[in-house]
Amino acid sequence: MLFIWESESSFRPWLVVVELERTQNYSPYTRETYRYTPLLALLLTPNEWIHPSFGKYLFAACDITNGILIYNLLVSIILPGATHHHPESKDDKSATTSTASDADHPESGTMMTLPISLQTLATFYSSIHLLNPLVFSISTRGSSESVLSLFVLLTLYAALNGRWDTAAMMLGMSTHWKIYPVIYGVGCLGAVGLGREGRENGKGWKGYVGSVLNWRVVRFGAVSAGTFVVLGAGCYIV
Repeated sequence: MLFIWESESSFRPWLVVVELERTQNYSPYTRETYRYTPLLALLLTPNEWIHPSFGKYLFAACDITNGILIYNLLVSIILPGATHHHPESKDDKSATTSTASDADHPESGTMMTLPISLQTLATFYSSIHLLNPLVFSISTRGSSESVLSLFVLLTLYAALNGRWDTAAMMLGMSTHWKIYPVIYGVGCLGAVGLGREGRENGKGWKGYVGSVLNWRVVRFGAVSAGTFVVLGAGCYIV
């Protein structure tokens, strides 16, 4: 069961988060310590006309969505990839042969061993996030970190599915929300550079330079930086 804490000690950070959304006569951005994007204030406007704790429920919903994304990534891409690249031993090969020989006999249940183990591992790993007291206590106190985590996971999801333009836009959004996700751009640029164009450049220093400087890398960087600049400039103007 989810509890939204309303004690005085836990409510004070929440008042800081919603300050911009309730501001009328002055801008909190005149304070050097105010570090929240106006998009967060826009996201929390239902606090005024639905419920004062609407944002807390929204952040908790983002935590649950993050757990679902983690599970889907593990089941569909990460765990199958780790299993596929794992070196096979003699016992593994014999098990693979046995599995193939049982393909015509699904009633034996051998074919279900691997999917069940992947689902179990994915459930276990995602539950570490969902059942972590630190995670849901941060959200229910009024911190928007779960929204940032959602943007970062969507960046990873798009990247692992080869949707690099979407990944670039989500990375720009994440960096606008808080600056530190910019470090993930290095890994993204490396993965983009090792695509088809990077492999065609061959090995050696020419291949390295070609993997760093090619159209895919330039496009990813331009889309990501453009998203960041447009959001920052738009919010500044507003």
